[in-house]
Amino acid sequence: MKLVPLFAAAALAVVSSAAHAQATRTWVSGVGDDANPCSRTAPCKTFAGAISKTATGGEISVLDPAGFGGLTIAKAITIDGAGQLSGVLASGITGVIVNTTGAVTLRNLTIQSPGNGLAAIRHINSGPLHVKNVRINMMGGGAFAAVDIAPNAATDVTLSDVTITNCTSPASGVKLNGAGGAIKATLDGVQVTRCGIGVELLANAKVAVRNGNLSHNTTGASVVTGGTASALAFDHTTIGFNGTGLVIDGANASARLSDTTMQDDNTTVCTKANGGVLVSYGNNRIGAACSVSTAALR
Repeated sequence: MKLVPLFAAAALAVVSSAAHAQATRTWVSGVGDDANPCSRTAPCKTFAGAISKTATGGEISVLDPAGFGGLTIAKAITIDGAGQLSGVLASGITGVIVNTTGAVTLRNLTIQSPGNGLAAIRHINSGPLHVKNVRINMMGGGAFAAVDIAPNAATDVTLSDVTITNCTSPASGVKLNGAGGAIKATLDGVQVTRCGIGVELLANAKVAVRNGNLSHNTTGASVVTGGTASALAFDHTTIGFNGTGLVIDGANASARLSDTTMQDDNTTVCTKANGGVLVSYGNNRIGAACSVSTAALR
């Protein structure tokens, strides 16, 4: 007579365990509810609500156009807004904080504020970060760049087809500070316009910029300020109408240019100081004089 209650208790335990299991794929919707299991038929409403129900290494997908809120990522995960107008409205806050040793991928998203946003993406740990097809607008306020990379150990970062516009203060579009851990970054198809500095390198950062456009930034297209082996390479990139094209300042700062167009109409195309190194591979198009370390910058 006691078997039925025992079987019932066992069945209840199985159901309870399944209800709390994390899924490898979860879903969000503008009409969802974070109390839901985040399945396709019962989606959550925010990225923050879905991430707790998504297994490490899993993926959060978007069902329909909406804003899904800021979040902190503390495990390997992919967030994909493909096919929808998938946004993070970050009013007075950072949009996405990445704080994990696991790999994080953010793709097909829009991150913006009404004019008071801090960082759109802030990476403070050591996991690889991949950002693809992301639009950032009116972020980069306070002490933060729009994309602010300051890891606590060595990390790799890839930005592909990322557009950053209208920073909310004279902040950088992309800032890489490897003081806490060396940064190796690739920026492919990245556009930064109407920020303070397009791409800023501080200590211990090595960056390759390909197929980019750094234009109409008030302080400069790119500023490299030394540190430990801070190096920048441009390939097939357009630099135009910035406060200054390039600033290479410091004995450990260097930049190398190939197949790059530089044109500025207001101040100086480029400067180097305090032992900074600026090298041309001889196939660039420069609109004004620019001193270099080896070959003529053409």
